[in-house]
Amino acid sequence: MSASEVEELRYALDRVRGQLEGCAVRGTRASGAEERARLSSLVSDLNGLGAVRLASRLAALETALGSAAAPARLMEAQTALRLVERVATLEVSAEMLREAAWSEEQDLEEDLDGEDLEDEQASEGPASEDGES
Repeated sequence: MSASEVEELRYALDRVRGQLEGCAVRGTRASGAEERARLSSLVSDLNGLGAVRLASRLAALETALGSAAAPARLMEAQTALRLVERVATLEVSAEMLREAAWSEEQDLEEDLDGEDLEDEQASEGPASEDGES
């Protein structure tokens, strides 16, 4: 994942979290057209980011709003959100570790190249006394 993709996903997940918290506080029966529109927008965004499972859970919640099934759909959506957050955290952490290992490997190679150059210069010996350098 690139830095911009991570940031875009983080922003979308923050929006989802806020929307789900709002549904939990207000109650799913009190949710109306505005909440449905926001959920629909989030579903589109998440599908575009590849978070299809979370998007499907939000779509199910959107459909169930106002019904007796809505609280269960809300819990499913919250669970899917937490799962996506954890997976994204693991992927970002793994990428950071790969970058750190690559950077350390590059530093080690540069150090080894520098030592090889010093060894070559030492083996050539001092400059000759007849003025040649």
